[in-house]
Amino acid sequence: MSVLSKVSRRLSLNCVLLCAVPAAVLASETPRHGHTHSQAHSHGAHAHGKGELELLVDGQTLQGVFRTPMDSLLGFEHAPKTDAQRNAVDSLRKRLENPAAVLSPNLEAQCTAKHQEATSTLFTGAVKGGHSDLEYRFTFVCAQPEKLTALDFVALKDFKRLTEVRVQLVTASAQQAVVVRKRDPRIALSGR
Repeated sequence: MSVLSKVSRRLSLNCVLLCAVPAAVLASETPRHGHTHSQAHSHGAHAHGKGELELLVDGQTLQGVFRTPMDSLLGFEHAPKTDAQRNAVDSLRKRLENPAAVLSPNLEAQCTAKHQEATSTLFTGAVKGGHSDLEYRFTFVCAQPEKLTALDFVALKDFKRLTEVRVQLVTASAQQAVVVRKRDPRIALSGR
Protein backbone atom coordinates (compact mmCIF):
# COMPACT_ATOMS: atom_id res chain seq x y z
CA MET A 1 0.00 0.00 0.00
CA SER A 2 1.45 3.39 -0.98
CA VAL A 3 2.12 6.16 1.52
CA LEU A 4 -0.53 8.26 -0.22
CA SER A 5 -3.13 5.49 0.19
CA LYS A 6 -2.28 5.09 3.87
CA VAL A 7 -2.43 8.82 4.49
CA SER A 8 -5.69 9.17 2.55
CA ARG A 9 -7.22 6.36 4.59
CA ARG A 10 -6.05 8.02 7.85
CA LEU A 11 -7.44 11.37 6.69
CA SER A 12 -10.87 9.87 5.98
CA LEU A 13 -10.96 8.08 9.34
CA ASN A 14 -9.84 11.18 11.23
CA CYS A 15 -12.48 13.31 9.54
CA VAL A 16 -15.17 10.81 10.51
CA LEU A 17 -13.96 10.82 14.11
CA LEU A 18 -13.13 14.50 14.56
CA CYS A 19 -15.41 16.43 12.20
CA ALA A 20 -18.76 14.92 13.07
CA VAL A 21 -21.08 17.17 15.05
CA PRO A 22 -23.12 15.38 17.70
CA ALA A 23 -26.79 15.01 16.83
CA ALA A 24 -27.80 16.62 20.12
CA VAL A 25 -26.01 19.84 19.18
CA LEU A 26 -27.70 19.90 15.78
CA ALA A 27 -31.11 19.19 17.27
CA SER A 28 -30.76 22.17 19.61
CA GLU A 29 -29.74 24.56 16.83
CA THR A 30 -32.34 27.22 16.08
CA PRO A 31 -31.13 29.13 13.03
CA ARG A 32 -32.44 32.60 12.23
CA HIS A 33 -33.95 31.45 8.93
CA GLY A 34 -36.66 29.34 10.55
CA HIS A 35 -35.62 25.74 10.04
CA THR A 36 -33.12 23.36 11.57
CA HIS A 37 -30.55 21.14 9.94
CA SER A 38 -30.59 17.89 11.85
CA GLN A 39 -30.06 15.87 8.69
CA ALA A 40 -26.49 14.60 8.63
CA HIS A 41 -24.68 14.42 5.31
CA SER A 42 -21.97 11.94 4.45
CA HIS A 43 -19.31 14.55 5.14
CA GLY A 44 -20.71 15.86 8.41
CA ALA A 45 -23.41 18.26 9.51
CA HIS A 46 -25.06 20.91 7.37
CA ALA A 47 -24.36 24.02 9.45
CA HIS A 48 -24.65 27.47 7.91
CA GLY A 49 -21.54 29.62 8.29
CA LYS A 50 -19.32 26.60 8.85
CA GLY A 51 -17.24 24.42 6.59
CA GLU A 52 -14.91 21.45 6.58
CA LEU A 53 -11.56 21.22 4.86
CA GLU A 54 -9.52 18.05 4.42
CA LEU A 55 -5.93 18.59 3.28
CA LEU A 56 -3.26 16.12 2.26
CA VAL A 57 0.36 17.07 1.57
CA ASP A 58 2.29 14.31 -0.21
CA GLY A 59 5.64 15.27 -1.69
CA GLN A 60 5.03 18.14 -4.12
CA THR A 61 1.27 17.65 -4.11
CA LEU A 62 -1.25 19.50 -1.96
CA GLN A 63 -4.77 18.08 -2.33
CA GLY A 64 -7.89 19.28 -0.61
CA VAL A 65 -11.63 18.91 -0.29
CA PHE A 66 -13.72 21.81 1.03
CA ARG A 67 -17.38 21.32 1.98
CA THR A 68 -19.89 23.90 3.13
CA PRO A 69 -23.57 24.75 2.74
CA MET A 70 -24.09 27.05 -0.25
CA ASP A 71 -25.82 29.47 2.13
CA SER A 72 -22.39 30.15 3.64
CA LEU A 73 -21.14 31.38 0.27
CA LEU A 74 -24.22 32.85 -1.41
CA GLY A 75 -26.72 33.68 1.33
CA PHE A 76 -29.17 31.14 -0.08
CA GLU A 77 -29.16 27.46 -0.99
CA HIS A 78 -32.47 27.03 -2.79
CA ALA A 79 -32.75 27.08 -6.57
CA PRO A 80 -32.08 30.65 -7.76
CA LYS A 81 -35.30 32.63 -8.14
CA THR A 82 -34.04 35.99 -9.37
CA ASP A 83 -31.52 37.24 -11.90
CA ALA A 84 -29.35 38.44 -9.01
CA GLN A 85 -29.31 34.94 -7.49
CA ARG A 86 -28.56 33.32 -10.87
CA ASN A 87 -25.71 35.80 -11.35
CA ALA A 88 -24.39 35.03 -7.85
CA VAL A 89 -24.32 31.28 -8.64
CA ASP A 90 -22.57 31.92 -11.98
CA SER A 91 -20.05 34.24 -10.30
CA LEU A 92 -19.27 31.65 -7.62
CA ARG A 93 -18.83 28.92 -10.21
CA LYS A 94 -16.40 31.14 -12.15
CA ARG A 95 -14.48 32.03 -8.99
CA LEU A 96 -14.06 28.34 -8.14
CA GLU A 97 -12.18 27.80 -11.41
CA ASN A 98 -9.11 29.00 -9.50
CA PRO A 99 -8.28 27.12 -6.26
CA ALA A 100 -6.15 30.06 -5.10
CA ALA A 101 -9.39 32.01 -4.71
CA VAL A 102 -10.27 29.61 -1.89
CA LEU A 103 -6.91 28.54 -0.42
CA SER A 104 -3.56 30.25 -0.94
CA PRO A 105 -0.28 28.44 -0.12
CA ASN A 106 2.61 30.65 1.04
CA LEU A 107 4.51 32.11 -1.93
CA GLU A 108 7.89 30.55 -1.04
CA ALA A 109 6.55 27.06 -1.81
CA GLN A 110 5.86 28.11 -5.42
CA CYS A 111 2.60 26.18 -5.68
CA THR A 112 0.58 26.10 -8.88
CA ALA A 113 -3.07 25.11 -9.11
CA LYS A 114 -3.40 21.97 -11.26
CA HIS A 115 -6.94 20.73 -10.78
CA GLN A 116 -10.28 21.82 -9.40
CA GLU A 117 -13.77 20.40 -9.36
CA ALA A 118 -16.78 22.12 -7.82
CA THR A 119 -20.00 20.19 -7.36
CA SER A 120 -23.32 21.38 -6.00
CA THR A 121 -26.95 20.78 -6.76
CA LEU A 122 -27.18 24.56 -7.31
CA PHE A 123 -24.83 24.15 -10.26
CA THR A 124 -26.87 21.33 -11.80
CA GLY A 125 -30.34 22.65 -10.98
CA ALA A 126 -31.18 19.56 -8.93
CA VAL A 127 -31.80 21.24 -5.55
CA LYS A 128 -34.16 19.15 -3.39
CA GLY A 129 -35.60 20.10 -0.04
CA GLY A 130 -34.23 23.64 -0.20
CA HIS A 131 -30.70 22.62 0.82
CA SER A 132 -27.55 22.62 -1.25
CA ASP A 133 -23.92 22.06 -0.32
CA LEU A 134 -20.65 22.71 -2.11
CA GLU A 135 -18.01 20.03 -2.46
CA TYR A 136 -14.85 21.55 -3.86
CA ARG A 137 -11.82 19.39 -4.73
CA PHE A 138 -8.52 20.93 -5.69
CA THR A 139 -4.86 20.11 -6.27
CA PHE A 140 -1.75 22.26 -6.16
CA VAL A 141 1.74 21.14 -7.19
CA CYS A 142 4.54 22.90 -5.29
CA ALA A 143 8.00 23.41 -6.81
CA GLN A 144 9.49 23.98 -3.33
CA PRO A 145 7.37 21.74 -1.08
CA GLU A 146 9.90 21.92 1.76
CA LYS A 147 9.05 25.64 2.00
CA LEU A 148 5.30 25.02 2.34
CA THR A 149 4.70 26.37 5.85
CA ALA A 150 1.29 28.04 5.76
CA LEU A 151 -2.00 28.20 3.89
CA ASP A 152 -4.35 31.17 3.93
CA PHE A 153 -7.99 30.18 3.71
CA VAL A 154 -8.97 33.12 1.49
CA ALA A 155 -12.64 32.13 1.40
CA LEU A 156 -13.00 33.13 5.07
CA LYS A 157 -12.00 36.69 4.17
CA ASP A 158 -14.18 36.93 1.08
CA PHE A 159 -17.47 35.30 2.08
CA LYS A 160 -19.06 37.22 4.94
CA ARG A 161 -21.41 34.39 5.96
CA LEU A 162 -18.59 31.82 6.22
CA THR A 163 -17.23 32.19 9.76
CA GLU A 164 -15.45 28.95 10.69
CA VAL A 165 -13.78 26.02 8.96
CA ARG A 166 -12.69 22.79 10.65
CA VAL A 167 -9.48 21.58 9.06
CA GLN A 168 -7.98 18.09 8.99
CA LEU A 169 -4.41 18.15 7.69
CA VAL A 170 -2.24 15.12 6.99
CA THR A 171 1.37 15.18 5.86
CA ALA A 172 3.88 12.33 5.58
CA SER A 173 5.10 13.10 9.12
CA ALA A 174 2.16 14.64 10.99
CA GLN A 175 -1.59 14.98 11.40
CA GLN A 176 -3.34 17.98 12.83
CA ALA A 177 -6.84 19.24 13.38
CA VAL A 178 -7.47 22.97 13.66
CA VAL A 179 -10.33 25.40 13.40
CA VAL A 180 -9.75 28.57 11.39
CA ARG A 181 -11.91 31.65 11.72
CA LYS A 182 -12.23 35.05 10.06
CA ARG A 183 -9.92 36.78 12.52
CA ASP A 184 -7.10 34.31 11.73
CA PRO A 185 -7.66 32.37 8.49
CA ARG A 186 -4.09 31.05 8.35
CA ILE A 187 -3.35 27.34 8.63
CA ALA A 188 0.18 26.73 9.90
CA LEU A 189 1.74 23.48 8.75
CA SER A 190 3.47 22.02 11.79
CA GLY A 191 5.68 18.94 11.92
CA ARG A 192 6.95 19.22 8.35
